[in-house]
Amino acid sequence: MRMEATIDILKELNVFPAGDDELCEVYSSSALNSGISLLDYMTIRDLMEFSGKKNDPALVAILICMFAALKEGSLRITLNNQGLTKRLGRFMDKGAAKKLAQRFLKEYENNGYSELTASSETGEYKPLVKQRYNENDRLYFQKYFVREDSLKRSLKALLDIKPIVGKEAPQPAALLKETLEQCPVLLKSGKPFRFDKKQIEAVEKAITQNFLIISGGPGTGKTTILANILRCLVRRGIKPERIILAAPTGRAAQRMTESIQSCLGSIKEPEEHDKQLKPIESGTIHRLLKYESVKNSFYFNEYNQLPADVVIVDEVSMVDITLMDKLIKSIDTANAKVILLGDKDQLPSVEAGAPLADLIPVDNKNPHLQERVVTLDKDYRAKGAILGLIRDIKNREGEDKVRWPEPVHINDAFQMKAGGCCLIDKPNRAELIDMITSWVDHFYRRPAGAGRKTYIDLINKACQCSLEDLSAGRGKKILDPLFSCLDNAKILTLIREGDYGCAGINRAAGGYLRRDVDKKGTGALFAGEPILILRNDYKLGLFNGDIGATLRDCKGSYCAVFRKSGNYAAYPIETIPAHESAFAVTVHKSQGSEFNNVMLMLPDDDKHSLLTREIIYTGLTRAKNRAFICGNIAALDYAVGRKIERESGLGEWAGFGDL
Repeated sequence: MRMEATIDILKELNVFPAGDDELCEVYSSSALNSGISLLDYMTIRDLMEFSGKKNDPALVAILICMFAALKEGSLRITLNNQGLTKRLGRFMDKGAAKKLAQRFLKEYENNGYSELTASSETGEYKPLVKQRYNENDRLYFQKYFVREDSLKRSLKALLDIKPIVGKEAPQPAALLKETLEQCPVLLKSGKPFRFDKKQIEAVEKAITQNFLIISGGPGTGKTTILANILRCLVRRGIKPERIILAAPTGRAAQRMTESIQSCLGSIKEPEEHDKQLKPIESGTIHRLLKYESVKNSFYFNEYNQLPADVVIVDEVSMVDITLMDKLIKSIDTANAKVILLGDKDQLPSVEAGAPLADLIPVDNKNPHLQERVVTLDKDYRAKGAILGLIRDIKNREGEDKVRWPEPVHINDAFQMKAGGCCLIDKPNRAELIDMITSWVDHFYRRPAGAGRKTYIDLINKACQCSLEDLSAGRGKKILDPLFSCLDNAKILTLIREGDYGCAGINRAAGGYLRRDVDKKGTGALFAGEPILILRNDYKLGLFNGDIGATLRDCKGSYCAVFRKSGNYAAYPIETIPAHESAFAVTVHKSQGSEFNNVMLMLPDDDKHSLLTREIIYTGLTRAKNRAFICGNIAALDYAVGRKIERESGLGEWAGFGDL
């Protein structure tokens, strides 16, 4: 019914003429399998009119391919018979796919689509741009070709500039000795943080180079490195107010600020330079560039550049090609230092492009970039089986098989020691409910250790406080252990809807727990429900990805409490932005976060389109202590065998240096 309704709408909008069986079959197959939007189809309609070949099924099929590729994150498609047949075969019969690919290429080679396509060499403005590379043409939408080409040119200009260093500036060796040895940041144990060779290299290059990429997974020390980079830069004469910190999301920006301040706060005897960094904080890239929604543009751009000597961006894996281009253009790269941090193996941005991964290609023969990339490969956080599994997933090549743990029952899984990783065989729907209740029993209804209170006890105690007490320092003694419980366990899903998605799991977990923590609760709200913010609210200081807890204060009014730089802030529930229950969150929403215990819930479909190596890696690297995988080996093997491949020209340029 869904396909028929879509076809009916397409006919009503005159997307394709009725009565053309071959064209109708292309659209019907696409509506059922390609996943592109109604707006995409309407754009295809307009492009077909513009092309002068309104009823050409081969052209329609290729335009559908281009929109489907864009939806997957690719900036272009490659025009050869094998590649096009494979792409078309994703939503239509293989025989029809091969036939349409050949028809398109024949017409294309005879310059049959000249009204629609322009060569990248001419600069002519047409909806599609073709670019020759080796023996094949690549086809872009004009917008994405322009963005990619602009970013390549900006980066090339940045890499060609030699850093200018004043003669009186302290030398790197002296700075490293002072900040890393004489006055180091301290671990929670009180011992100095000991930098390994790669970490020292990252700090040194950040001092001496005007452009640097630091890539590393969770636990590789990126935040501590960043704090010491800042300490070195201010000692070199850069004013803290001329240093800009940013991240793609509000939550990532907040975590960046908190982590840096925690590192600086650990210094036993901070010097004046370190004290100058106390006010420094991070914001989102959109807020940094001052996004103007009415104009759909940024206040800071290539004509009005940021007032900065240093721009540092964290979690760059989440940045798409368009935002990266706008960011680099807004920086006065002739006079400012640019430092990008992220994890190249993590999930790429939701939007098109993967600039971080592209700029760290496997075959890096670009002499400029080789010296500007430091990859941190030692994980100081993950332990034992988790660390081994993460390495296996990341380093899997060809037909190599990952060594998955043997399946165990959920109750046996809870007996794992620190660093443990287990597989819980995929439950049916009835077993799934039992498993979720077991998870809630273990992590919310039982104490996390000897002498500790349960989550239920902590919620009940917090509900005896007033809204004012919860926001003031008086609430900290109660809320610290409560939020430790929230950090202790999280279920991560690949999908949102359905029994195996975060929506279904949250309904099951919430319905089970609310009977114990909020017997008087009515409606959807209940005291003790973890919640996830879905939209930034700069006025309240709440950001997409923030996790808090719903409480009912001593007056009986519902409120939501969130952690803020070591303290807490409570808000009447009706004032906070859009939010949802957060016993479970998607892997995408969990990026930038970490939890002691993580259950990675795989979807019911063992060949779901979201099953990829990157999503399994990202989910498991959220676990600090123990990881539980709920699924089966067939689905896991399928996932790690599917690496996200996004077609773009940035990776080719980064690898070999040709513009």
